Amino acid sequence: MKEINQTINQIADLIDSLAMAYYDEHSQKRRLYYFEALTKVLEFLRTEDEWINTQEDSHDFIALLKRGSLDIIQQALFFVEVKGLKHQNYVLDCLVPDGISLLSGFILAPFLDYENPQTVVGVNFGVGHFFFNQSLIWKHPNLIFQAIENDELIGRYLTEKALLLNQPLEVKKITDWKKLNDYSDLVIGDIRSEVVLNPFQTIIELESLTNAEASLYLVDASFFKGPGISYFKEQINKVSQLAAFVLLPDAFFQNERVKKAFLILTKTKKITEMGVFALPNINDSQFLQKTLSDIRAYIKE
Repeated sequence: MKEINQTINQIADLIDSLAMAYYDEHSQKRRLYYFEALTKVLEFLRTEDEWINTQEDSHDFIALLKRGSLDIIQQALFFVEVKGLKHQNYVLDCLVPDGISLLSGFILAPFLDYENPQTVVGVNFGVGHFFFNQSLIWKHPNLIFQAIENDELIGRYLTEKALLLNQPLEVKKITDWKKLNDYSDLVIGDIRSEVVLNPFQTIIELESLTNAEASLYLVDASFFKGPGISYFKEQINKVSQLAAFVLLPDAFFQNERVKKAFLILTKTKKITEMGVFALPNINDSQFLQKTLSDIRAYIKE
């Protein structure tokens, strides 16, 4: 484990040094964000561009890519993403722990049909971190992942990151997505208060635009205590069904104030009453597995 962590840190340092080299070359000519430099470096590494071949130690990284060590590269990218977010004055709350994607992936797994093509839409009002992790966990040739991201710079970075990690990902602005007929089968959204001003209205609008069988939104644990909840319940029942509210384990959060939950909606199975579940701490594996299975049975099976 120690050796793996050292490798991750070395790769992160290498990517950062390459991004800074590109940044230093071009920032004097025009205003340049770190994420722009990082995006170009990922493109150059993937295509083995002439520029990358002139940079020290880049050949080691390209060799690592060819060996398929993508999990390690993904973890290393997390650290340089943090630097990019700080440079653009994003709050780091935009990032979502990887473990949350594991839980959402398990809960929604019964809705996946690997025999036939399906489209999974990820609505990213943060930086796409939650949905991107989900796409890696669910990686399958019959699953089409479409990310909705209004920040063009983040969108370009997500596209290049996806290509580098061999995870096809289509990125659209939400205004462009609204103009299309939606054919999504599942929707996953990051609708936390840190990244969305009006979670209630956002979810209502999204549910009215999609015919997806199920949707899972990452929301504040205090979601149903917010002002306007009566209006939300009234309006959401016109376009979907509240299937389950799942409080996430305490271990993911520093304090009670920042706790999060999954809000799950479905348009197919008849739900008479929204189920409320609290996931136990992740070290209680048997109870956690049972609770996750109970949630799956309630919303789908």
